[in-house]
Amino acid sequence: PAEGDALIGATLEGLRRAAEEVEHVAAVAETLQRSLLPDHLPELPGLRVAARYVAGSADAQVGGDWYDVISLRDGQAGIAIGDVVGHGLDAAARMARLQNALRAYALEGLRPSLVLERMNGFARDVAGGPMATLLYAVVDPEEGRLRLASAGHPPPLVIDAAGETFFAEGPAGSPLGVRSFPAYEESVIALPAGSTVLCYTDGLVERPETSLDAGLEWLRDFAPGAAGDPDEICAALLRACF
Repeated sequence: PAEGDALIGATLEGLRRAAEEVEHVAAVAETLQRSLLPDHLPELPGLRVAARYVAGSADAQVGGDWYDVISLRDGQAGIAIGDVVGHGLDAAARMARLQNALRAYALEGLRPSLVLERMNGFARDVAGGPMATLLYAVVDPEEGRLRLASAGHPPPLVIDAAGETFFAEGPAGSPLGVRSFPAYEESVIALPAGSTVLCYTDGLVERPETSLDAGLEWLRDFAPGAAGDPDEICAALLRACF
């Protein structure tokens, strides 16, 4: 019995240490991921911008979700949101490489479709081949126009000043890192004054007990009821989901 007790005690101690190590790695990954997201979003004439990041549950671990808002020439803004497949430090590190590459391509003033083409090549040849979804859009507040391209990412929800909603659905190209030379097509969406564009990752609308279609329908029904200020819309969505 004494030997059995010692064996059980050693096994439990080993499990405890393993659990502590997993918790530590997850905490490091979340810290890394948060440090790579923008500290503050740029102030852009004609636009109000807000964002939130919420880490996944403990069992899901930290993933590779990320976003960025980039001040471009001529008063335009680049908006990126993506999701790297995987969890933990590896996903966070891959996310960092993709984020830096996207910012460089965006600042060259490239069209969204060309940005995604270059991002796909970067993902395959430089960043270790991570599969990732990515939406990149350029907003022109003066012209009231949104030009976007998607690499397998969920479509943005557009809410007009009257509260009418629609998903800015266009051709969804293949996720980054899947194909060698994919073609990405662009969509151009008119944005009248007072419009809101809501971008998100699939964690907002897809749960184990809820299909993606049901989650998208919920988002379309819920979002118009939130206040028109972007920061308040983000806060209301988080209260409803988490």
